Amino acid sequence: MNLSPDDIKQLWEDEHYTPKGYLHHLLLAHCPPGEPWKIENVTEFCQRWNLPERQFYKAKAALIAADLIDEARRRGLVLASQRQGETTLVCLVDERWVPFEQLRSQSWDDLEAQLQPTMVGAEAEATELTTEQQQILAAMSRLTGG
Repeated sequence: MNLSPDDIKQLWEDEHYTPKGYLHHLLLAHCPPGEPWKIENVTEFCQRWNLPERQFYKAKAALIAADLIDEARRRGLVLASQRQGETTLVCLVDERWVPFEQLRSQSWDDLEAQLQPTMVGAEAEATELTTEQQQILAAMSRLTGG
């Protein structure tokens, strides 16, 4: 069964969705799985789809935490993420761990300009890494199973 974005909106208004499910289905209705969907203006998006902004950001964070959307990793901005209680922390390419809350209000262009992402697939020899970098890499390997 293929639902149009307007069908999904009606189901939302009829209270058949959680905010997470609603946002996920809107994403799927607008683009193929794995393809980015850029929302230019969150306020306008939320008004168009009758979704309170607070619920939008919580749903977006839940989708990211569930690896249902992972645009930050695809862009090479985030190396890893983890939950600590109610907080989702992300490890940025500059090896800083920051709460996702600090990042979610920034545009992709702003984040990319701040972080100047490293090239995906570029690997350094283990002898070129500091002890701390080696420990981070080992921890990330354990987390990702690789």
